Amino acid sequence: MQYHFFYIKYAAALLFCLAVDNIIREFRSVSAEVFYETIIVEEEECIDKVKGEEQEFIARQRSTREQKCIEGKECIEGKGCIGGKGCIGDKECIEEQKFIAGQDFFGEQQCVKERVAAAKWNLEERIINGSIVKKDSIIKARYGVLSYDVLFWNLENFFDLLPDTLEGGRDFTPRGRMRWTRERFDKKSRMVAKVISDATGGSLPMIIGVAEVENRYVLNSLVYDTPLLYGGYGVVHRDSPDRRGIDVALLFRKELFRPLKVEVFEVRMPEFGGDFGADLGEEYVSRDILYVKGVVQELDTLHLFVNHWPSRYGGERTSRYRREHAACVLGEVCDSLLKRNYRVNIIVMGDFNDPAEKLSNDSLMEFYAPAAVFGDEVSGSIKYMGRWELFDYFLLSDNLRDTLEPISVTEECFRVFSAPYLLERDNKFTGKRPRRTYLGPRYNRGVSDHLPVVLKIDRNW
Repeated sequence: MQYHFFYIKYAAALLFCLAVDNIIREFRSVSAEVFYETIIVEEEECIDKVKGEEQEFIARQRSTREQKCIEGKECIEGKGCIGGKGCIGDKECIEEQKFIAGQDFFGEQQCVKERVAAAKWNLEERIINGSIVKKDSIIKARYGVLSYDVLFWNLENFFDLLPDTLEGGRDFTPRGRMRWTRERFDKKSRMVAKVISDATGGSLPMIIGVAEVENRYVLNSLVYDTPLLYGGYGVVHRDSPDRRGIDVALLFRKELFRPLKVEVFEVRMPEFGGDFGADLGEEYVSRDILYVKGVVQELDTLHLFVNHWPSRYGGERTSRYRREHAACVLGEVCDSLLKRNYRVNIIVMGDFNDPAEKLSNDSLMEFYAPAAVFGDEVSGSIKYMGRWELFDYFLLSDNLRDTLEPISVTEECFRVFSAPYLLERDNKFTGKRPRRTYLGPRYNRGVSDHLPVVLKIDRNW
């Protein structure tokens, strides 16, 4: 009996403890709900208050801007009333978006968020940590460069030393007609590297387009056996079917330019002759057009074309159809790029054997040739029949003139490099002329009958 009484007391105590525990849990639950409800109410009141203050601030700012526009005063962060159109009505350009009037982006005027960064970099000065810093200094500090140079040069019969079955390869050997020795080859290689460095003020160009090189061996000699080695250049080259055995090629600094695509376009046509254009039944084959698509410092894409169009051999009038055919081949490719993206960056470089004003292809008419800046005693890139002619130049797509883009060019972006050591006295005509490697079979100790041309591209971001 005594044990039964103990168990009853123990069960009663246990039930009492459970009841107390449930009461405590319910009290805590109710308290938590009240507590959280209080917090939620306070948060909602705070949010409503902030929203109210925000709307009031925006309304006050809009009113102030509209009043300033009506009074003819400055608005939109010191930019002024754009085009006299007031504060753009319902389209609000706030903080991170600027409405750029007068520019047609994809057919309509709109606030383009992607261009805000570019617009900011167009300011002549930036204020950082309370001090005024030039835009150029910022770009130089961050990326190491302010601009990029693109150089093109026709190197005139730059052959290796080995005999070849083609026309040029037979003459340019140690025992050939030109007595093309290792000493002369090395001297020309070193001179080419020196000129390239001098043409860009010692800072080696990002892109080098060359013409009249025989093969990859010649290009490797330039890149690895001369001071160009310090530029860290890569080589893009394809053998072309030219009857003289000369090609075009492109050298690029690996730290500044990354190729994405390489392609060649053949320039083949039926051979014609005589003033009446009679078909001779043969095929005329010229140098291929080299196309390289790549990225500049992970910043923007460039489409590059390296050209060496048919010469004027046989007369300008008789050979004109060959250059017109080359222009058609190039025009078709460029036209397809512009149709896919009319804001594409295209640089066409080369020896065209015709001045830019004689280009008649409709597709190439959309490009523009920047005006050249010449040195003393020079008014072209080659002296042809006693006259200076600008046969070497650049054709640029219109987008490269847009300073809101990551890269662009200015009005004086193109120049012909004419150091005194590249020239000699013209005994047959007057003035100066480029100093060639050979005059006929006589070694002349020069480099080329062409002068190098340089294009400067500015970095805006």
